[in-house]
Amino acid sequence: MFYHYRKNSRTTKLPYRLLILFFLKSFALYSQCEYHPLENEGYMQVWNIEHHSSRFFLTLTYMISNLGKGDLNNGLTIYLYDKQKKQEYLKTLEYTNKKLNAVKDKISIQLENQASITMNHHLLWIRANSSEEEPVFFTEFSIPIDINNQNLSIKSSLSIKNNRIFYNFIYLPPQRITFRFNNESYESFGAMGMECLYTEDSPLSIANSFYFIRNFNYKNKLLIFLINDKTGKIHFNQNNYDITDQNKLSIEKKFLLENSHCKIESKSFEYLGGFYVLNNVSAILRWFLSLVGIEPYIKHYKTNLSYDCFDTKEIFPFIQFTHIQLKR
Repeated sequence: MFYHYRKNSRTTKLPYRLLILFFLKSFALYSQCEYHPLENEGYMQVWNIEHHSSRFFLTLTYMISNLGKGDLNNGLTIYLYDKQKKQEYLKTLEYTNKKLNAVKDKISIQLENQASITMNHHLLWIRANSSEEEPVFFTEFSIPIDINNQNLSIKSSLSIKNNRIFYNFIYLPPQRITFRFNNESYESFGAMGMECLYTEDSPLSIANSFYFIRNFNYKNKLLIFLINDKTGKIHFNQNNYDITDQNKLSIEKKFLLENSHCKIESKSFEYLGGFYVLNNVSAILRWFLSLVGIEPYIKHYKTNLSYDCFDTKEIFPFIQFTHIQLKR
Protein backbone atom coordinates (compact mmCIF):
# COMPACT_ATOMS: atom_id res chain seq x y z
CA MET A 1 0.00 0.00 0.00
CA PHE A 2 1.27 3.47 -0.84
CA TYR A 3 0.70 6.54 1.28
CA HIS A 4 1.30 10.11 0.13
CA TYR A 5 2.95 12.43 2.67
CA ARG A 6 0.85 15.30 3.95
CA LYS A 7 2.10 18.60 5.34
CA ASN A 8 1.90 19.18 9.09
CA SER A 9 -1.08 21.08 10.42
CA ARG A 10 -0.58 24.75 11.36
CA THR A 11 -2.31 24.14 14.66
CA THR A 12 0.67 22.17 16.02
CA LYS A 13 1.64 23.44 19.45
CA LEU A 14 4.96 25.23 19.95
CA PRO A 15 6.86 22.41 21.71
CA TYR A 16 5.99 20.03 18.92
CA ARG A 17 7.03 22.62 16.35
CA LEU A 18 10.41 22.90 18.04
CA LEU A 19 10.72 19.12 18.03
CA ILE A 20 9.84 18.99 14.34
CA LEU A 21 12.33 21.75 13.55
CA PHE A 22 15.03 19.86 15.43
CA PHE A 23 14.26 16.69 13.52
CA LEU A 24 14.24 18.51 10.17
CA LYS A 25 17.56 20.13 10.97
CA SER A 26 18.99 16.76 11.94
CA PHE A 27 17.60 15.17 8.78
CA ALA A 28 19.04 17.94 6.61
CA LEU A 29 22.47 17.39 8.12
CA TYR A 30 22.53 13.62 8.01
CA SER A 31 20.97 13.30 4.57
CA GLN A 32 23.49 15.68 3.05
CA CYS A 33 26.95 14.50 2.13
CA GLU A 34 29.06 16.39 4.64
CA TYR A 35 31.34 14.43 6.94
CA HIS A 36 29.67 14.10 10.34
CA PRO A 37 31.24 11.37 12.51
CA LEU A 38 29.60 9.71 15.50
CA GLU A 39 30.94 7.58 18.34
CA ASN A 40 28.30 4.89 17.72
CA GLU A 41 29.76 1.49 16.89
CA GLY A 42 27.42 1.25 13.91
CA TYR A 43 28.24 4.68 12.47
CA MET A 44 29.02 4.58 8.76
CA GLN A 45 29.26 7.10 5.94
CA VAL A 46 29.67 6.23 2.28
CA TRP A 47 30.33 8.47 -0.71
CA ASN A 48 29.90 6.69 -4.03
CA ILE A 49 30.71 8.18 -7.43
CA GLU A 50 29.31 6.36 -10.47
CA HIS A 51 30.08 6.77 -14.14
CA HIS A 52 28.23 5.08 -17.03
CA SER A 53 29.34 5.15 -20.65
CA SER A 54 28.68 2.93 -23.64
CA ARG A 55 31.72 0.88 -22.71
CA PHE A 56 32.59 1.39 -19.03
CA PHE A 57 30.84 1.24 -15.69
CA LEU A 58 32.96 2.75 -12.90
CA THR A 59 32.22 3.12 -9.20
CA LEU A 60 34.51 4.78 -6.67
CA THR A 61 33.32 4.10 -3.12
CA TYR A 62 34.80 6.03 -0.20
CA MET A 63 33.83 4.78 3.27
CA ILE A 64 34.35 5.79 6.90
CA SER A 65 32.94 3.67 9.72
CA ASN A 66 33.39 2.50 13.29
CA LEU A 67 32.88 -1.14 12.35
CA GLY A 68 35.75 -3.36 13.31
CA LYS A 69 38.71 -2.63 15.57
CA GLY A 70 39.06 1.08 16.35
CA ASP A 71 37.02 4.05 15.16
CA LEU A 72 36.87 5.94 11.89
CA ASN A 73 38.27 3.10 9.84
CA ASN A 74 38.29 4.16 6.22
CA GLY A 75 38.93 2.91 2.74
CA LEU A 76 38.30 3.04 -0.98
CA THR A 77 36.81 0.45 -3.32
CA ILE A 78 37.46 0.81 -7.04
CA TYR A 79 35.23 -1.20 -9.36
CA LEU A 80 35.62 -1.02 -13.14
CA TYR A 81 33.59 -3.09 -15.59
CA ASP A 82 34.51 -3.15 -19.27
CA LYS A 83 31.29 -4.04 -21.12
CA GLN A 84 33.14 -4.51 -24.39
CA LYS A 85 35.65 -7.03 -23.07
CA LYS A 86 33.36 -8.41 -20.34
CA GLN A 87 36.17 -7.87 -17.86
CA GLU A 88 36.12 -6.39 -14.37
CA TYR A 89 38.67 -4.93 -11.99
CA LEU A 90 38.17 -4.69 -8.24
CA LYS A 91 40.47 -3.20 -5.62
CA THR A 92 39.82 -2.31 -1.97
CA LEU A 93 42.18 -0.19 0.13
CA GLU A 94 41.85 -0.13 3.93
CA TYR A 95 43.23 2.41 6.40
CA THR A 96 43.02 3.26 10.10
CA ASN A 97 41.95 6.65 11.45
CA LYS A 98 45.62 7.69 11.48
CA LYS A 99 45.47 7.81 7.69
CA LEU A 100 42.27 9.86 7.58
CA ASN A 101 42.25 13.58 6.93
CA ALA A 102 38.66 14.81 6.97
CA VAL A 103 36.98 18.11 7.83
CA LYS A 104 33.80 17.90 9.90
CA ASP A 105 30.62 19.31 8.31
CA LYS A 106 32.32 19.56 4.91
CA ILE A 107 32.93 17.32 1.94
CA SER A 108 36.66 17.12 2.40
CA ILE A 109 37.87 13.55 2.71
CA GLN A 110 41.40 12.33 2.10
CA LEU A 111 42.39 8.70 2.61
CA GLU A 112 46.15 8.31 2.94
CA ASN A 113 47.66 9.67 -0.29
CA GLN A 114 45.61 7.34 -2.45
CA ALA A 115 42.14 8.85 -2.62
CA SER A 116 40.18 11.99 -1.94
CA ILE A 117 36.76 13.53 -2.50
CA THR A 118 36.51 17.28 -1.94
CA MET A 119 33.94 19.98 -2.60
CA ASN A 120 35.49 23.38 -3.36
CA HIS A 121 33.80 26.39 -4.99
CA HIS A 122 31.12 24.37 -6.79
CA LEU A 123 33.66 21.86 -8.03
CA LEU A 124 33.68 18.27 -6.84
CA TRP A 125 37.24 16.95 -6.99
CA ILE A 126 37.74 13.19 -7.25
CA ARG A 127 41.00 11.26 -6.96
CA ALA A 128 41.49 7.49 -6.79
CA ASN A 129 44.71 5.51 -6.96
CA SER A 130 44.89 1.74 -6.58
CA SER A 131 48.55 1.71 -5.44
CA GLU A 132 51.30 4.19 -4.76
CA GLU A 133 54.06 1.98 -6.16
CA GLU A 134 52.57 0.44 -9.31
CA PRO A 135 49.06 1.79 -9.81
CA VAL A 136 46.87 -0.53 -11.86
CA PHE A 137 44.15 2.11 -11.83
CA PHE A 138 44.40 5.88 -11.47
CA THR A 139 41.96 8.71 -12.12
CA GLU A 140 41.65 12.35 -11.15
CA PHE A 141 38.93 14.72 -12.34
CA SER A 142 36.59 17.52 -11.24
CA ILE A 143 32.85 17.98 -11.78
CA PRO A 144 31.05 21.36 -11.69
CA ILE A 145 28.02 21.03 -9.42
CA ASP A 146 25.92 23.03 -6.98
CA ILE A 147 25.55 20.36 -4.34
CA ASN A 148 22.95 22.40 -2.40
CA ASN A 149 20.61 22.72 -5.39
CA GLN A 150 17.48 20.86 -4.31
CA ASN A 151 16.52 20.27 -7.95
CA LEU A 152 19.59 18.11 -8.44
CA SER A 153 19.15 15.67 -5.56
CA ILE A 154 16.76 13.19 -3.99
CA LYS A 155 16.85 12.59 -0.24
CA SER A 156 15.42 9.53 1.41
CA SER A 157 15.40 8.00 4.88
CA LEU A 158 14.03 4.88 6.48
CA SER A 159 13.62 3.99 10.13
CA ILE A 160 13.42 0.35 11.20
CA LYS A 161 13.31 -0.62 14.87
CA ASN A 162 14.33 2.93 15.83
CA ASN A 163 17.45 2.66 13.66
CA ARG A 164 17.76 5.23 10.90
CA ILE A 165 19.47 5.18 7.53
CA PHE A 166 19.75 8.23 5.28
CA TYR A 167 20.35 8.16 1.55
CA ASN A 168 20.98 11.03 -0.85
CA PHE A 169 21.37 10.75 -4.61
CA ILE A 170 22.86 13.76 -6.41
CA TYR A 171 22.57 14.15 -10.16
CA LEU A 172 25.90 15.12 -11.69
CA PRO A 173 26.19 16.45 -15.24
CA PRO A 174 27.36 14.02 -17.95
CA GLN A 175 31.12 14.05 -17.82
CA ARG A 176 34.15 13.13 -19.89
CA ILE A 177 36.67 11.50 -17.58
CA THR A 178 40.10 10.02 -18.16
CA PHE A 179 41.75 7.17 -16.29
CA ARG A 180 44.73 4.86 -16.55
CA PHE A 181 44.27 1.13 -16.31
CA ASN A 182 46.98 -1.50 -16.82
CA ASN A 183 49.35 1.17 -18.19
CA GLU A 184 46.85 2.28 -20.84
CA SER A 185 44.98 5.60 -20.94
CA TYR A 186 41.22 5.70 -21.53
CA GLU A 187 38.71 8.46 -22.12
CA SER A 188 35.06 7.90 -21.32
CA PHE A 189 31.99 10.15 -21.67
CA GLY A 190 28.78 9.28 -19.88
CA ALA A 191 26.22 9.77 -17.12
CA MET A 192 27.36 10.57 -13.59
CA GLY A 193 25.83 10.31 -10.15
CA MET A 194 26.89 10.68 -6.52
CA GLU A 195 25.38 8.73 -3.62
CA CYS A 196 25.75 9.47 0.07
CA LEU A 197 24.73 6.92 2.71
CA TYR A 198 24.66 7.62 6.44
CA THR A 199 23.78 5.20 9.23
CA GLU A 200 23.75 5.74 12.98
CA ASP A 201 23.64 2.01 13.70
CA SER A 202 24.87 -1.12 11.97
CA PRO A 203 23.06 -1.58 8.64
CA LEU A 204 22.48 -5.23 9.60
CA SER A 205 20.27 -4.03 12.49
CA ILE A 206 18.08 -2.34 9.86
CA ALA A 207 17.87 -4.90 7.07
CA ASN A 208 19.51 -7.88 5.38
CA SER A 209 19.11 -6.44 1.89
CA PHE A 210 18.94 -2.98 0.35
CA TYR A 211 17.71 -2.11 -3.15
CA PHE A 212 18.47 1.22 -4.83
CA ILE A 213 16.72 1.95 -8.12
CA ARG A 214 17.41 5.34 -9.71
CA ASN A 215 17.66 7.12 -13.02
CA PHE A 216 20.36 9.55 -14.13
CA ASN A 217 18.22 12.35 -15.61
CA TYR A 218 17.61 15.18 -13.13
CA LYS A 219 14.77 16.59 -15.26
CA ASN A 220 12.62 13.59 -14.35
CA LYS A 221 13.92 12.26 -11.05
CA LEU A 222 13.09 8.78 -9.82
CA LEU A 223 14.40 6.89 -6.80
CA ILE A 224 13.03 3.67 -5.31
CA PHE A 225 14.60 2.70 -1.99
CA LEU A 226 13.61 -0.76 -0.71
CA ILE A 227 14.74 -2.88 2.21
CA ASN A 228 14.14 -6.58 2.83
CA ASP A 229 11.77 -6.83 -0.17
CA LYS A 230 8.99 -5.36 1.98
CA THR A 231 9.23 -1.71 2.92
CA GLY A 232 10.67 1.38 1.37
CA LYS A 233 9.95 4.62 -0.41
CA ILE A 234 9.32 5.88 -3.91
CA HIS A 235 10.50 9.37 -4.86
CA PHE A 236 9.25 10.73 -8.17
CA ASN A 237 10.13 14.36 -8.81
CA GLN A 238 8.54 16.20 -5.86
CA ASN A 239 6.27 13.34 -4.76
CA ASN A 240 7.13 10.84 -2.02
CA TYR A 241 5.31 7.60 -1.28
CA ASP A 242 5.73 4.99 1.43
CA ILE A 243 5.74 1.33 0.42
CA THR A 244 4.23 -0.65 3.27
CA ASP A 245 2.34 -3.50 1.66
CA GLN A 246 2.65 -4.72 -1.92
CA ASN A 247 0.09 -6.87 -3.67
CA LYS A 248 2.87 -8.10 -5.91
CA LEU A 249 6.63 -7.63 -5.75
CA SER A 250 9.28 -9.41 -7.78
CA ILE A 251 12.92 -8.37 -7.94
CA GLU A 252 15.06 -11.16 -9.38
CA LYS A 253 15.55 -11.05 -13.18
CA LYS A 254 12.63 -8.63 -13.54
CA PHE A 255 11.52 -5.86 -11.24
CA LEU A 256 7.77 -5.61 -10.71
CA LEU A 257 5.94 -3.72 -8.00
CA GLU A 258 2.17 -3.53 -8.26
CA ASN A 259 -0.92 -2.76 -6.19
CA SER A 260 -4.20 -0.93 -6.66
CA HIS A 261 -2.49 2.48 -6.91
CA CYS A 262 0.73 1.79 -8.71
CA LYS A 263 2.52 -0.43 -11.21
CA ILE A 264 6.28 -0.21 -11.81
CA GLU A 265 7.83 -2.75 -14.14
CA SER A 266 11.15 -3.41 -15.87
CA LYS A 267 11.43 -5.28 -19.16
CA SER A 268 15.04 -6.41 -19.16
CA PHE A 269 18.19 -6.50 -17.04
CA GLU A 270 21.76 -5.92 -18.23
CA TYR A 271 24.38 -7.09 -15.77
CA LEU A 272 26.91 -4.37 -14.90
CA GLY A 273 29.00 -6.46 -12.56
CA GLY A 274 29.16 -7.36 -8.91
CA PHE A 275 31.34 -8.85 -6.23
CA TYR A 276 31.43 -10.67 -2.90
CA VAL A 277 33.00 -8.12 -0.54
CA LEU A 278 34.74 -10.62 1.76
CA ASN A 279 36.83 -11.90 -1.13
CA ASN A 280 38.47 -8.51 -1.49
CA VAL A 281 39.25 -7.31 2.05
CA SER A 282 41.97 -8.02 4.58
CA ALA A 283 41.88 -11.17 6.71
CA ILE A 284 41.23 -9.09 9.86
CA LEU A 285 38.24 -7.26 8.39
CA ARG A 286 36.92 -10.47 6.84
CA TRP A 287 37.09 -12.17 10.25
CA PHE A 288 35.31 -9.29 11.99
CA LEU A 289 32.51 -9.01 9.42
CA SER A 290 31.94 -12.76 9.56
CA LEU A 291 31.90 -12.57 13.36
CA VAL A 292 29.04 -10.04 13.36
CA GLY A 293 27.21 -11.89 10.59
CA ILE A 294 27.85 -9.51 7.69
CA GLU A 295 28.60 -11.22 4.37
CA PRO A 296 28.01 -8.45 1.83
CA TYR A 297 27.42 -9.07 -1.85
CA ILE A 298 26.85 -6.23 -4.32
CA LYS A 299 25.23 -6.54 -7.77
CA HIS A 300 24.64 -3.80 -10.34
CA TYR A 301 22.21 -3.90 -13.27
CA LYS A 302 21.06 -1.57 -16.00
CA THR A 303 17.38 -1.72 -16.89
CA ASN A 304 14.47 0.24 -18.30
CA LEU A 305 11.35 0.97 -16.30
CA SER A 306 7.70 1.77 -16.92
CA TYR A 307 6.08 3.86 -14.19
CA ASP A 308 2.30 4.11 -13.79
CA CYS A 309 1.40 5.52 -10.39
CA PHE A 310 -1.23 7.97 -9.16
CA ASP A 311 -2.33 9.02 -12.67
CA THR A 312 1.26 9.59 -13.81
CA LYS A 313 2.79 7.50 -16.58
CA GLU A 314 6.47 7.61 -17.53
CA ILE A 315 9.02 5.49 -19.35
CA PHE A 316 12.59 5.51 -18.05
CA PRO A 317 15.02 4.07 -20.64
CA PHE A 318 18.07 4.11 -18.36
CA ILE A 319 17.70 2.94 -14.78
CA GLN A 320 20.41 1.60 -12.51
CA PHE A 321 19.41 -1.15 -10.14
CA THR A 322 21.76 -1.99 -7.25
CA HIS A 323 21.24 -4.82 -4.79
CA ILE A 324 23.34 -4.83 -1.59
CA GLN A 325 22.93 -8.08 0.31
CA LEU A 326 24.40 -8.02 3.81
CA LYS A 327 23.53 -11.52 4.94
CA ARG A 328 23.09 -14.68 2.89
